[in-house]
Amino acid sequence: MSPTPPFAPSELRLVRRNPWILGLAASPALLVIAAVVAGLTVKAVFFGFVFHPLIIGVVALLYAWRRNPWPRIERAMVRADAGGVQVGERHLPRADIREGFVLPGLPPKVLLRRRRGLPVELEVGSTDEGRALLRALGLDVTQTVTRFRAMSRAVARKRYMASVMAAFFACYAGFIGNLTSRHTHGVSPTAALLLGLSVLVMMVVLLMPTRLSVGADGIVVSWFGRERFIGYADVLRVARYETGWGRSRYVGITVYLRSGEEVPIPTGQAQWSEQGAAVVEERIREAMEAHRSGGAAADAALLRRGSREVSDWVSALRAIGAGANADMRTAPLPRERLFRIVEDPGGAAADRAAAAVALGTDLDDESRARLRAAAEATAAPRLRVVIEAAAGSSEQAEIEAALAEVAQAEERTRASG
Repeated sequence: MSPTPPFAPSELRLVRRNPWILGLAASPALLVIAAVVAGLTVKAVFFGFVFHPLIIGVVALLYAWRRNPWPRIERAMVRADAGGVQVGERHLPRADIREGFVLPGLPPKVLLRRRRGLPVELEVGSTDEGRALLRALGLDVTQTVTRFRAMSRAVARKRYMASVMAAFFACYAGFIGNLTSRHTHGVSPTAALLLGLSVLVMMVVLLMPTRLSVGADGIVVSWFGRERFIGYADVLRVARYETGWGRSRYVGITVYLRSGEEVPIPTGQAQWSEQGAAVVEERIREAMEAHRSGGAAADAALLRRGSREVSDWVSALRAIGAGANADMRTAPLPRERLFRIVEDPGGAAADRAAAAVALGTDLDDESRARLRAAAEATAAPRLRVVIEAAAGSSEQAEIEAALAEVAQAEERTRASG
């Protein structure tokens, strides 16, 4: 894959929160602060007329912050590359940006969450423009795995909810029966213990979050420590859903599998998390499009080292080339697509080297000759060594050392450029 092009300078719109709206939402809480400054006693503050305005002010401020009604829009020139993003005169280093998402809508937006400080929100002309901005920063779905925190799956799975509620009401009925029985004096310790345990279990089940990881090859759904990998080849479509009634409505996404199974993933309450469901849906759609297009971007993303040791990286590459799923997250690639990466003269050196290593399993004479031809046409000495080693019968230690040199040289080039 060729080096990621920068996001060319474009005039976008910086979205800021309206201070007047935030001040209005926080006004009840500000009255509490004014009352304390005025010298009211602690008893008057917490048990008088200001306790409820304090709670209302905090909740209203959080709601206004998340929903951002009537935002302030400012035009700014935006440029992004591997080093960070320039918004007007302000520069955000890439190391300061934790993650980025495209927010679907009219118009769509890009949300950049920082490691420290407030997030940056930009209006873009289209979803593709937003994806291009993330790609320039190395935050595209083919470049990084995005992790989301959703609600407990018990909210979406009726059988889980029914089981928990049935257990609770059974223990509660036993507790009430024991309390009103003529043959007992007071509450039985066993009945009280069972009721307490049922309440604890119900709270744990309903509050245990669902972890969702979206990568270039598929998604991983994790709940109570149990992980399930769903490859995009098994996914038919993905769509948002909404359930419940009144103010107790929940939103989420449903992953529809080719087998007919539906996998619902609740993201939160409708009033607070509607945008969250849209972000998750857009991220999965983007990954599915990249995966099904068979483009080099999606293929090369599966070959990258990430945080693995070089030996583990080589083992994973060998598994990909052999068509074996080493850890249920490694997607096999057709050998012709691996050759396409190796033979691409404009591709990144590390991607071409990784594809060559993946191909170096059970090579026939034709494949070996094809790799050697690619090596002969390669001027970069380190890359040529890796391809030649993959085409030959080199020891794994030699291949690991050569591959590590290519990866380190490319990292140094990117850092200096």
